[in-house]
Amino acid sequence: MISANRWREPTSYRDVFQVLAENKVLAESHLARFQDMASFRNLLVHAYEKVDPEVVFGTFRTRLDDFLLFVHDINAWVCQTSSKR
Repeated sequence: MISANRWREPTSYRDVFQVLAENKVLAESHLARFQDMASFRNLLVHAYEKVDPEVVFGTFRTRLDDFLLFVHDINAWVCQTSSKR
Protein backbone atom coordinates (compact mmCIF):
# COMPACT_ATOMS: atom_id res chain seq x y z
CA MET A 1 0.00 0.00 0.00
CA ILE A 2 2.73 2.43 0.97
CA SER A 3 4.91 1.58 -1.99
CA ALA A 4 2.03 1.36 -4.47
CA ASN A 5 0.91 4.86 -3.51
CA ARG A 6 4.47 6.22 -3.47
CA TRP A 7 4.19 7.50 0.06
CA ARG A 8 7.34 8.16 2.03
CA GLU A 9 9.34 5.12 3.03
CA PRO A 10 8.92 4.19 6.70
CA THR A 11 12.08 4.30 8.79
CA SER A 12 10.95 1.50 11.11
CA TYR A 13 8.17 -0.99 11.68
CA ARG A 14 6.59 1.47 14.11
CA ASP A 15 6.85 4.24 11.50
CA VAL A 16 4.71 2.22 9.07
CA PHE A 17 1.70 3.22 11.13
CA GLN A 18 2.77 6.87 11.10
CA VAL A 19 2.99 6.83 7.31
CA LEU A 20 -0.46 5.24 7.08
CA ALA A 21 -1.88 7.89 9.42
CA GLU A 22 -0.21 10.69 7.47
CA ASN A 23 -2.04 9.44 4.40
CA LYS A 24 -5.40 9.12 6.15
CA VAL A 25 -5.45 5.32 6.03
CA LEU A 26 -5.45 5.11 9.81
CA ALA A 27 -7.25 7.46 12.14
CA GLU A 28 -4.84 9.73 14.02
CA SER A 29 -6.72 8.87 17.21
CA HIS A 30 -5.72 5.21 16.76
CA LEU A 31 -2.07 5.83 15.91
CA ALA A 32 -0.63 5.46 19.42
CA ARG A 33 -2.40 2.14 19.91
CA PHE A 34 -0.99 0.72 16.69
CA GLN A 35 2.49 2.02 17.42
CA ASP A 36 2.34 0.46 20.89
CA MET A 37 1.51 -2.88 19.33
CA ALA A 38 4.39 -2.45 16.88
CA SER A 39 6.73 -1.85 19.80
CA PHE A 40 5.36 -4.92 21.54
CA ARG A 41 5.91 -6.95 18.37
CA ASN A 42 9.50 -5.72 18.21
CA LEU A 43 10.03 -6.80 21.81
CA LEU A 44 8.65 -10.25 21.04
CA VAL A 45 10.80 -10.64 17.95
CA HIS A 46 14.06 -9.23 19.25
CA ALA A 47 13.99 -9.96 22.97
CA TYR A 48 11.65 -12.93 23.25
CA GLU A 49 13.86 -14.65 25.81
CA LYS A 50 13.27 -11.77 28.23
CA VAL A 51 9.50 -11.58 27.82
CA ASP A 52 7.27 -12.94 30.56
CA PRO A 53 4.67 -15.28 29.00
CA GLU A 54 2.03 -13.87 31.36
CA VAL A 55 2.64 -10.39 29.94
CA VAL A 56 2.26 -11.74 26.41
CA PHE A 57 -0.96 -13.54 27.29
CA GLY A 58 -2.31 -10.51 29.12
CA THR A 59 -1.49 -8.21 26.23
CA PHE A 60 -3.18 -10.45 23.71
CA ARG A 61 -6.18 -10.89 25.95
CA THR A 62 -6.65 -7.16 26.53
CA ARG A 63 -5.48 -5.72 23.21
CA LEU A 64 -7.07 -7.98 20.60
CA ASP A 65 -9.49 -5.20 19.76
CA ASP A 66 -6.53 -3.22 18.41
CA PHE A 67 -6.30 -5.71 15.55
CA LEU A 68 -10.00 -5.31 14.81
CA LEU A 69 -9.60 -1.54 14.89
CA PHE A 70 -6.71 -1.79 12.43
CA VAL A 71 -8.80 -3.92 10.07
CA HIS A 72 -11.67 -1.43 10.39
CA ASP A 73 -9.44 1.53 9.48
CA ILE A 74 -7.91 -0.27 6.50
CA ASN A 75 -11.32 -1.44 5.28
CA ALA A 76 -12.78 2.07 5.59
CA TRP A 77 -9.90 3.50 3.56
CA VAL A 78 -10.24 0.83 0.87
CA CYS A 79 -13.98 1.43 0.59
CA GLN A 80 -13.47 5.20 0.46
CA THR A 81 -10.76 5.08 -2.19
CA SER A 82 -12.61 2.46 -4.24
CA SER A 83 -15.68 4.66 -4.44
CA LYS A 84 -13.57 7.52 -5.86
CA ARG A 85 -12.39 5.44 -8.82
